[in-house]
Amino acid sequence: MRRYQLVYRQFMAGERRVNHSVLACALRFMTISSEGQRANIRRLSAVAFVVGAIVPGPLSPSAGPSYLGGAASKMALVKTAAFVQAKTAAARRTLVSPAPTTPDDTTSSNWSGYVETDGPFTAITGTFVVPSVTHYLAGSTVSEWVGVDGWANRSLIQAGVNEVPQSSGEVLVEPWWEVLPARQKDATGVVVAVGDRVTVTIGRVSGPIWSIRLTDRTNGDVFSTDKEYEGQLSSAEWIVEANEQADGKVTQLAHYGPRVSLTKLGVTGPQTTVIRVVMSQQGEPVSTPSAAIRGAMSVSYGSAVPGGPL
Repeated sequence: MRRYQLVYRQFMAGERRVNHSVLACALRFMTISSEGQRANIRRLSAVAFVVGAIVPGPLSPSAGPSYLGGAASKMALVKTAAFVQAKTAAARRTLVSPAPTTPDDTTSSNWSGYVETDGPFTAITGTFVVPSVTHYLAGSTVSEWVGVDGWANRSLIQAGVNEVPQSSGEVLVEPWWEVLPARQKDATGVVVAVGDRVTVTIGRVSGPIWSIRLTDRTNGDVFSTDKEYEGQLSSAEWIVEANEQADGKVTQLAHYGPRVSLTKLGVTGPQTTVIRVVMSQQGEPVSTPSAAIRGAMSVSYGSAVPGGPL
C-alpha cells in the first residue's frame, strides 16, 4: 500500500474528528508523482443540515471546508416524454434506462444534469468519470452524484464524489454518501483519483431499509452500507453540483474539465417525466448537460451544450 493510502485510511477511520492543520502537515510530507498517484486526500469537517430554500444570487463562498449535498434551488413544470426501456440488473433490482425525446429545461444555482419526477422511485444507478479542476478559485467546489429525492422536497439519499481545488494546484477528491438530514459522511475504504470511473447504486432493500453502494471501477475499491430512509421518493437524479456550505450558501462552481460523462444510467419507477437542468450562477450558465439522455449523458463547464459521453 502506498504511503498516501495509509495516511488516507488513518484519517478516514473516524467520523470527521480530523484536525485539518495536522492533515495539511501530513499531506506536505507525501511524495506524489505526476503520473496519477493520488494526492486527492481530504476530510470533510462536521456539517449541520440547513433548512430553507437556496436563493440564487451573488455568491460569497465561506472559507470553511464543510459541504452539504443540497436540494435543488429551483423547480419547473415538466412535459411528458417517451422512454425506451433497457432492462439491467443492479443490486437485485430491475432498472430501466431513461431515454426522453423532449426533456423540459430549467435552471438552478447549484444543480446541473437530469432529474426524473413523478415518482415513486425505489432504485437508481449511474457511472461517471471524475473530472479535474482546470482553474483554482478559493472556496469553489464541484461534485458528481446519483440520488433519490431533493428536487421538490428536503429529503435526499445520495452518494458521489467531491473535487476541491487547492492553491497548490492539487485537486482533493472525496468519495461520500448522505441521507438528509444527517451530515455528509465519507465513503470509507475507497480511494478515488481524478480520471477514475465511479459507479453509484442506491435502492430500497426492504421496508425503510435502503442500500448505498459506491464502487471505484478503476481500482476496485468498494463502499457499501444499509441505512433507513423514508423520504417521499418523488424524484431521481444524476447531477453535477456546486456544494452548499454548512451555513446554507452555495459555493461557486469549480471550473472542472473535461466534461463529466455519465453512463449506464438506470432507475426503478414511473418513466413519464424528465427535466434537463442547467446551472446558472451570477446570471451566467456555468454547467450545461447534453441535449438528450438515452441511458447516458454528459455535463460540461460553461454554456456550451456538450456532445455525448467521452
